Amino acid sequence: MDFFPVPSNVSTDFLFEKSANYFDTEVAPKRAAALLPRAKIISVLINPADRAYSWYQHQRAHQDPVALNHTFHEVISAGPSSPAALLSLHRRCLQPGAYSSHLERWLHHYQPSQVCTHTHTHL
Repeated sequence: MDFFPVPSNVSTDFLFEKSANYFDTEVAPKRAAALLPRAKIISVLINPADRAYSWYQHQRAHQDPVALNHTFHEVISAGPSSPAALLSLHRRCLQPGAYSSHLERWLHHYQPSQVCTHTHTHL
């Protein structure tokens, strides 16, 4: 909560959390709805290809050996017989960009009026 201080002129009824890691998980919508059933969910979506490349670059910047030793093309085109670490990065680059399935999961736990999606065209 230190990252989200409440200004003195607003109610504590309005708090927020920002994370790129919750949206695509199986359990986050259910847990969020159990804890905060009246929450408003805002998702900012970028082009899935841009999102995948951004994650790949993020992993390279954090010295992920798989990302450092493979091109982006090699990562996204990895097949079933590829090494486990390469397949893991492949999934982490591509799976979060399957927005419709993730939004469907959130809408299973929240009313459409509680979910706002915005598309962002630039990184």
